[in-house]
Order: sequence, then C-alpha cells, then structure tokens
Amino acid sequence: MGKLKARVVPEGNIGGLYNPLTLILLDADDVKAAGLDYEKAIKAAAAYTDGPCGIDIYDRNTITTTSDGLLVECGMVAIGTSDQGLVNPKYGWYPMYEEAYSEKVVEEEPNLKAWKALYPNHRLVKGPDPDFKKIPVHNAVLTGRACNNNSASEIMNLVTMREMLFPFLGLRSLFEGKEVRIGHAGPVFSVSIGMMFPERYGRISYFPTCEAGNTLHNSGAFAQTLKKELPCVTCTKKMFAEYIIKHLNCGLVPARDCACAPSILTVACCLGKEIAWDRITDRAWLELDSVGFTKSYFDSLPRLTEDEILARADELIPGMEDAVTVKADDIVLNAVIDF
Repeated sequence: MGKLKARVVPEGNIGGLYNPLTLILLDADDVKAAGLDYEKAIKAAAAYTDGPCGIDIYDRNTITTTSDGLLVECGMVAIGTSDQGLVNPKYGWYPMYEEAYSEKVVEEEPNLKAWKALYPNHRLVKGPDPDFKKIPVHNAVLTGRACNNNSASEIMNLVTMREMLFPFLGLRSLFEGKEVRIGHAGPVFSVSIGMMFPERYGRISYFPTCEAGNTLHNSGAFAQTLKKELPCVTCTKKMFAEYIIKHLNCGLVPARDCACAPSILTVACCLGKEIAWDRITDRAWLELDSVGFTKSYFDSLPRLTEDEILARADELIPGMEDAVTVKADDIVLNAVIDF
C-alpha cells in the first residue's frame, strides 16, 4: 500500500465563514515520490472523504497568472473534484496547460514580460489543457455535488449552492502554511475581479475576453454586487502589494500590460509609475467610480516609497469586508492518504 502526503482544508467553518467543500492540496513532488501520475493521485486523494471535495496539485517549479495578470510561483498542474470517494471519469479532473516561452507569446500577452525577469527557470502553467477540457464555458471540473470552478479559484456545492472564493494567492498561502485573510469579498473585490487582461488558455478565461483596461463583467454600478456577499480567502495585503511592486518594476504598465484593478492602480499611483489612463474604458470607469475609485481619488494619493507601501498595505490595498487574519496551520490539516 502506498502513502500520499496532503494538506487538507476541511469542509465547514474556517475563519468564521463556511467552506462548502473539503479541499485537498497536493504537492507534485509528493505525487511523484508516491509513484503516481496526476490522474491517479487525484483518484487516490478522493478516498480521503465521502463528502464533496476539490483537489489541486501544485508544482513549486512552475509559475501561473493571477486574474490581474501577475505571475506567481507554485502554479497548479492539475485540478479535480470527487464525491462519495469517486472522480467523474469525463468531467472530474483536468491537467493544466503549459505555455512554452517565446517572444511571440510575450508580444501577444505583454504581462509575460515579467517571466524572464522574475522567473527565468520556471515553467508557466495556465488553465485546463485544451486537449482535455470538456466543459465549453467555465474552467471547471465537476463530480456529484462538487464544483471546482475557474481553475480552483471558486468552489461550490452544487446541491446547497454554497460557494466560496479562493483567489490563487490565498489558496497557495494555505498550501504553503502562510497567513490568509478570510472575510466577505465586498464591493471593491467584486469590481476588481472583473478587470481582466487578454490571455489564451488562462486560469479564469479559456480565451482572451477583453483587453487590459476594460472590464469583463461590463455591469456598471451593478458589478459591485456580483460577488460581494461571498466568503473569500486571500493572501495578506502586504504579500499582494509585494507582487504588484515587483511587476511594476519589471515595466508592466497598468491598463496596458496588466489589469486596471483598484489595487494595481493604487500602488502604481503611489509609486509614480506609468499608467495607461487612455486605455481605461468608459465601461471600466463606471465600475471603478461606483466603489469610489475615481480619477480624482487616484490623483489625490500620496507618493510613497516601496517600504512605505508595504508598511501601509492594510490601509492602501482595498477589498474584503469583516476580514480576519488566520494562520494557515490553524485551519489546514496535514494528512497522509493510503492508496
């Protein structure tokens, strides 16, 4: 009998809010050490619980993209779901698409200019591999009651319809044993996640959906209500600010090379970095204005050093309501799964 190490986020109360699925987080190195491929590892992990479950495999030698266009370490190389210990044979798991580096892809997706500067020795993984993807719209895997949607950034119980958001840096923080913030998404976060950038085979969108500087939601003032009531797990604001600063220092221009989300625009303004204001569409401004992020607000922000931004990250980086900071080890279990 073999053994597989796992990090487990149990279904139920985490940080005072309800997590609708058990989450099993696997390390690709542990999967390899157990002599398994990704599909077999996901099926082995499914035996951990009879309840609805999401399963993700991380590879520390990869990078992936956030919905803002930032590159971050330790991407997901496979995602899955299970229920009653089973994995749906058609829709229950996908390996993720690996993008090879080329000047052409960097030209098409300018946020990737940070790849060579920040992570030259890392492989890039995105959303579900198109050779395996079966669901035509959402980047989701499904088994019974369990839905692991938007490449694991949003999980749902399909019977109770309870849902929780796990933006990648929050989910990865649980995997790595770091602090996370748990709260309701709130209006600003609801607006922010609609500010997308063009990407092929992405974690959130399977094909380019809108240009940087525009909004995918295209919902005007209503955009702030779309996700605001949902429970959400994010990384700390200081960690997020660090990633924004690193990418701005690589020459990424908000609204041209990455998203025009409030946090990115805020940090760029405080640092005096270039922003492609002329590329922010009227539709995007409608959504930004609805939560107080007007052009006059951005013009009013003080110039700060990088250290000052990091020290004031909780004040400067917007988003989340009633959030509490929780140590990952207070809510994540270390487990060994027999197979």
